[in-house]
Amino acid sequence: MLTFQEEQGVDDVGKCAHGLFLLQPTSTKGTTPVKPLRAPLVLQPLTVTPRAAAETDYVLELVGVPEVNPVLLYALNRQHGIDLDVEELTDELNAMIEENDDRSTHAGLVYAALSDVVAGHGRAAEFEERQFASTRHVEDTLVLFEKDVFGDKLEDYCFATGDRRWRSAHPRPLNWWQQRKARKQATELRKAGKCSRRTLHAELSATLVQRNRWQEMAAGGAHRRKSSVSPRLSRRSPRPATNWPLWRWERS
Repeated sequence: MLTFQEEQGVDDVGKCAHGLFLLQPTSTKGTTPVKPLRAPLVLQPLTVTPRAAAETDYVLELVGVPEVNPVLLYALNRQHGIDLDVEELTDELNAMIEENDDRSTHAGLVYAALSDVVAGHGRAAEFEERQFASTRHVEDTLVLFEKDVFGDKLEDYCFATGDRRWRSAHPRPLNWWQQRKARKQATELRKAGKCSRRTLHAELSATLVQRNRWQEMAAGGAHRRKSSVSPRLSRRSPRPATNWPLWRWERS
């Protein structure tokens, strides 16, 4: 995390999102089909701080003020043909959020306002209660291995990007060519995310911690593979139509 702060000059490294806005596309003929919209409603800056020098556990803390997701409004206007002034509506929704101190109601308020706008075009939106976190600067990276986030590959990526001390503390049963393959894949992830190896390792480790905690809370409720390996949680499909990161750890 220190490397990230020094290189990027920022302290907050992510966003906490509340609520999802769902909208099905209209049927069209002779044009490229529009994917269903599934985007966060409200965002708030998030910091990720390592608990110890080994960077094996992290503290996530909300900072700043919540705001409406601008990508959602852009997608409604540009991709789904909803007639709205993105800048003006963004200001109005952020003002509404600022006037309400109860953070738990923000997503519902924004959804109610946007669903009315969508209804004016004869469309019906849906609301999904979700809270999840994502980090910046590695969005492209995590898109590449979204299907591996809840599988054994996550441990392999952490092993490949970790330093010697971390690998000694978290050994993996990989032979030499498997280690070589993991290092090559980790390099591709690092280049896609435009971040250093240490930064990528910190983000992967934070994801691993959150995933393991989710599995513990699930108490065996996740789908298990036939082989004797750790549980793998299924991913949702299809992908969202926005540029919002496709990876996430979630809780109801």
